[in-house]
Amino acid sequence: MKLLDTSFVQFISLTVDPERDSATVLKKYADKYGVNPDLWWLLTGPKKTIYDFALNELKMGIADGEGVDSNFIHTQKMVVLDKDHVVRGYYDGLDSAALGKLAKDIVFIMLERDKKYVSPFREMKPILPIIIFVLLATPAAVYFFSRKPRDPVIKPGNIL
Repeated sequence: MKLLDTSFVQFISLTVDPERDSATVLKKYADKYGVNPDLWWLLTGPKKTIYDFALNELKMGIADGEGVDSNFIHTQKMVVLDKDHVVRGYYDGLDSAALGKLAKDIVFIMLERDKKYVSPFREMKPILPIIIFVLLATPAAVYFFSRKPRDPVIKPGNIL
């Protein structure tokens, strides 16, 4: 079984009925189904805050709650956000092909270069040719100056 890097992936479920789904109720649910709290958070809070987040940040639609609430948000969609909280994709949580794509997309997001990361070598770019020259010239200079001088070969007729 493959384990997820929990420092990168975090699953979050938001209750759509915070009046009934208190923190205690969600904890019992998590315990009953063996939810790993390091990997999957079940969250509740004020209904307005949850709905504003779902509508404005996640861009989730409003669906008819069948008598529960006329503005009841409930969906089988999973939303992937990157570490900058940008929505990167929507996936049908009941479709195995969509979940396979979700898993691949998470890998691609993990492999993306961090656009905010500035390499320490970037500032050294103007002096990089000098550094390379010094690194290459140093062994040559050490060899040249540490070699043993040759005895001069004296041939008949060669006078110094």
